[in-house]
Amino acid sequence: RVGRSGGTSNCESQRPCAAPPPPAAAARAASTADPAAPSHFVFWVCGACEMRNLGSSPSGGSTARGAPCARAKPSTLCFCGHPLSEHSSVAGSTTLRCGHSGCLCPQFLYIPPGALCTCGHASTDHSARPFHACEVAGCNCQTFHHAGLCACSHGWACHRTEVRKRDDSNSAPRARRASTGSSDVGAPSPSPRNSSPDTASQTRQRPA
Repeated sequence: RVGRSGGTSNCESQRPCAAPPPPAAAARAASTADPAAPSHFVFWVCGACEMRNLGSSPSGGSTARGAPCARAKPSTLCFCGHPLSEHSSVAGSTTLRCGHSGCLCPQFLYIPPGALCTCGHASTDHSARPFHACEVAGCNCQTFHHAGLCACSHGWACHRTEVRKRDDSNSAPRARRASTGSSDVGAPSPSPRNSSPDTASQTRQRPA
C-alpha cells in the first residue's frame, strides 16, 4: 500500500514481529526446567548481626542482607522433628506447613542440631505449636529456650527463621562457613553461656 506522500506506509516498512514458538517448542523448553528446584529458601538469621552490620554500613542502608547463620537443606529437621522436605507452602505464601500425618506444626522453624531447652528436653519434647510448652510429664516449662550460642557468638533469642521465595533476588545469600560444605552451621557452642537469663533472653522465638 502506498501512502498519501507516495512512500511505503509505516506498517509495511517495519520488520514483522517474530511468530510465537510452536507448542512443541514451548513444551521442550518447559521440560528443561529443574523440577527439583525449591520454591522457597529457609534461613536462620541473626538480628544482632543485622544490627551490627547496619551500624557499620557506609551507606546506612536498611535493605542490605548479610550472610545468614544457616541455610536449611531438604534434610534439615524442623523444631517439630520432621525434615524441611515434608513441609509445603500454603497458597503461595512463605508459610511452610508440616505435612507429616498427625503433626500440628504450622510453620517450619529452624533448630540448631542438638539444641536442648533450658528445661533439659529436646524440641521434639515440646509442643510443635507456639509457644512450644514442654509436654514431658511433670515439666513446668512454658516455652522452649536454648541457652547455647550460635557460631556467630549470639544466643538463640537473637535469631529467627526466615522463609524467602525463590524469585526474591536476595533470597539465596551464602551462609556463614559455607566452605565447610555444611548448611547446618548454626549449631550450639559446646559450652553454653550460664549467665542468668534476663527478660530479653526469655523472649520466645517465633516463626518468621
